[in-house]
Amino acid sequence: MATHRRAWITGVTMADTVQKLERRIGTLKSGYPIGRPKIGQGAKRINILMEKAFLKTADTLARRKGMTRAGLIVESVKAYIAGAA
Repeated sequence: MATHRRAWITGVTMADTVQKLERRIGTLKSGYPIGRPKIGQGAKRINILMEKAFLKTADTLARRKGMTRAGLIVESVKAYIAGAA
């Protein structure tokens, strides 16, 4: 009985809890994965330091090319690797 009372007080239902758990697992009942599709081997978040002025210039260039900051950095690293080979 206490669990029902708690759900009523907090507003959290069993359906909310199940949906949250399904999201942690990564799929919905429909079987479709949740989130961004995996490209290649997936992505890894990194942290880098960059001078503010240089970052502002990079953001401007990315916006002009219709890309994200991350996309610009990825393309730049690819070009650098291709040039170094």
